Amino acid sequence: MTFPIIYIILFIATLASYFKKDWQIKYKKWLLYGHIISFILLMVDVVIITKFNSSFRTFWADRFIVLAFLVTGSLIFAMYARKMNMLANIYFGSYFFYPIIAALTFLIDRMFFALVAGPIIISLVSPKIYYCDSEYDIRTAVGLIAPKEIILVKKSWMVESEIGRCENDLKENARLENLKIEVNNNGTTNVLVDIDGQKSLLIFEK
Repeated sequence: MTFPIIYIILFIATLASYFKKDWQIKYKKWLLYGHIISFILLMVDVVIITKFNSSFRTFWADRFIVLAFLVTGSLIFAMYARKMNMLANIYFGSYFFYPIIAALTFLIDRMFFALVAGPIIISLVSPKIYYCDSEYDIRTAVGLIAPKEIILVKKSWMVESEIGRCENDLKENARLENLKIEVNNNGTTNVLVDIDGQKSLLIFEK
């Protein structure tokens, strides 16, 4: 995690430098040198890895070279985009926008997966049933972002309907028995039920 954190900090600094209008040209020269040197070292490292199955000593070296290559490229764009030609802006701009595009693709990938797989996930997730008889069920709410609630369901011959919901304060292994509907009006249903042998009142609201 060390290098990702360093890269994020440096990229935030790069974004901040974009909004400063004037930078001395000497910084551009040293950034160009750093970018070229890190590129050469990166190519040498690739050759060593692919041809000789080796790499520069310590695992820090490879990562530092890549980090220097990316950061110098993005800094050159951030600091001198207004003073460079179109080709240079395209080249160095790719380093500047690369982490933004990478973050967006990550988010889009997760969002697309959630949208596509959501119906399957919901259909495969089964609720926990605390109480069940021929007329009523008390079960947990299910869904991708379902709240921590229990649902009172009334069953008929072929269909069932949700009567109301209540905050789920039940233990995972709670045992419910002897359900009795006390009050059912104005969208509120009071249910008297034995929870682990003790009489309790649950209030379900639409």
